Amino acid sequence: MTISELEDFFGSIELPKTVSLNKAVRINDTKQFLEVNFLRLKGFEGDLDRHPSYWHLCELKEVLATSADAK
Repeated sequence: MTISELEDFFGSIELPKTVSLNKAVRINDTKQFLEVNFLRLKGFEGDLDRHPSYWHLCELKEVLATSADAK
């Protein structure tokens, strides 16, 4: 998945203010979380699969997509 595809996904849904990413991580400001992680990715010139921000964004996408499917 590309950065543009992730941006399109997050731009196409209503973002919750807070969300549990997994059992150990709770995001208290989803919009700020997205801003920071996208900024880190856009400055990265290597393989996206090796960047932790990419992993976090993909995990958040799965969490939000799954919760949207459940509604």
